[in-house]
Amino acid sequence: MEKFRATPAGYWTVGKLSKKMGVTIRTLQHYDQMGLLCPSAASAGGRR
Repeated sequence: MEKFRATPAGYWTVGKLSKKMGVTIRTLQHYDQMGLLCPSAASAGGRR
């Protein structure tokens, strides 16, 4: 049985991206609200 993944393979979560960029998750969420970031995918439950 394949493990359920909320994010498609090859995509980064906001937590992983924040660590890579050296910023907080809240900063990325703020950038998303401003329209500077655009999520590439969303899970069935609405996680982006």
